[in-house]
Amino acid sequence: MDGHAQQNFSPVGRWKTPEAFSMRRIITIYGTTGQIVKFRPFIQQGIGEKRKNHSTVFRVTEGFPEAAARARAQLWRDSKEIELGIPDGAASQKAALPAATGLYLVVTRTQPARALWSSRRLASGRRIRVYIGKSGYQHAYEAALLKVADELGLPAPTHLPPAPAPTPEQLNQILEIGIEGVAHLG
Repeated sequence: MDGHAQQNFSPVGRWKTPEAFSMRRIITIYGTTGQIVKFRPFIQQGIGEKRKNHSTVFRVTEGFPEAAARARAQLWRDSKEIELGIPDGAASQKAALPAATGLYLVVTRTQPARALWSSRRLASGRRIRVYIGKSGYQHAYEAALLKVADELGLPAPTHLPPAPAPTPEQLNQILEIGIEGVAHLG
């Protein structure tokens, strides 16, 4: 396991074990007899037409044993994460950006489409999520703020700020879903 992953591992999120964390974004490729023949670190940046793939291959050979190939793949991956601004194995560069209120809007693209307010991972390891449904965009935001305050042991705010406006792409998706109270934000 690489030292970078060892010191930054936290048993929450996408990678639940130190072993899974150390091999994040690395595809292990096996030969026809089941032995490991290469490691392919792979990072996808963006989606759709703007998508960029970053990858390389480290082959296992007599002069370059499996442990050495794995270590080189991990080093390449760690360096590429730093270069792309993806700290500590975060899911993406955007996932690592702090939200002003500690909440961010998530709108799924897959069916059934959903929208929710989610917190960053809190010190407890939990992530607060409040789905936006019939209660409406602003109400769900306020409920999420109150849940985060409660989880952090903070008093409930006396004045709840307005929910941040969604991006134009998120707004279109939210309107397609039929969520109330966002039409004026566009």
